[in-house]
Amino acid sequence: TPFAPATGLAVGLGTAALGLAGDLTASHFKRRAGVKDAGTLLPGFGGMVDRVDSMLWVAPLAALWAAAR
Repeated sequence: TPFAPATGLAVGLGTAALGLAGDLTASHFKRRAGVKDAGTLLPGFGGMVDRVDSMLWVAPLAALWAAAR
C-alpha cells in the first residue's frame, strides 16, 4: 500500500463511511421511486445496481484522488 499506517486507516474508514452513505442514498432514491429491486440479473440480491450502489460516493472520490497523484 502506498499509505503510511495512519493514512491507510483514515482512507479505510473514509471509504467504509462513504460506501455506507452511497448504499443508503441509493436505497432512499429507490424507496421514493417505489422500486424494490433495481433488476433481476442476480435473483435474491436485488439486481446489479444494488451490487454497485455503495460506490456511488466512493468512486468519484477515488477518481479525484488518483487524478491528484
